[in-house]
Amino acid sequence: MKKLPKYCIGEEYSKHSGDYFDNDKGEEIGIFGKAHEDAYNTYKIESLLETTKGILNK
Repeated sequence: MKKLPKYCIGEEYSKHSGDYFDNDKGEEIGIFGKAHEDAYNTYKIESLLETTKGILNK
């Protein structure tokens, strides 16, 4: 966990703003890469948001 603050505020990682960080891959703490394909599926995103709103409004 010593490197986590470096990933959060390190200047060399500033270009990764908004990128997916996979903490299960990489040698030490993780790597930047593509998220699961569902994260880019607008239909699934909208469906998830509607379901979440429905649950929160009960």
